Amino acid sequence: MNQAEINAEKFKFKIQVQVRSFDLDSYGIVHNSVYLKYFEIARTEYIRQALGIDPGRFFTDFYFVLAKNVCNYITPARFDEILDIYTRVTRVGNSSFEMEYLIEESKTKRTVATGETVIVLLNRETFKPEPIPESVRELIFKFEGNTVLTK
Repeated sequence: MNQAEINAEKFKFKIQVQVRSFDLDSYGIVHNSVYLKYFEIARTEYIRQALGIDPGRFFTDFYFVLAKNVCNYITPARFDEILDIYTRVTRVGNSSFEMEYLIEESKTKRTVATGETVIVLLNRETFKPEPIPESVRELIFKFEGNTVLTK
């Protein structure tokens, strides 16, 4: 992922979070592990709001698991800042899809972090990849349009 290529205009979905005191480390900045939590919050809301799927159903009807989680730390976020978290699906394969994230400080639009995840659909019994249902694929393409790569 090239940092210069990631900008908010590429994203159709955004949520906001406010940095809380329990998100901070001993240096007074957001702890590195918390950004993965922010990605998860954004991913869950993307499923709920953008795709229109109840996240509880998404994770009980299907067995989607994270295969890759990357966070690029650009500038530190601090207590009480409002962060805009942009989220999008960038690629849909046979049994997996990739998501991209951009976190900006809301007032200044300062880039805080970028990230990506790879999510794989597994069979619950064999733990082997299985094809993403056409209904889920259609919801992704309907929301994202022609910006999603395939395979």
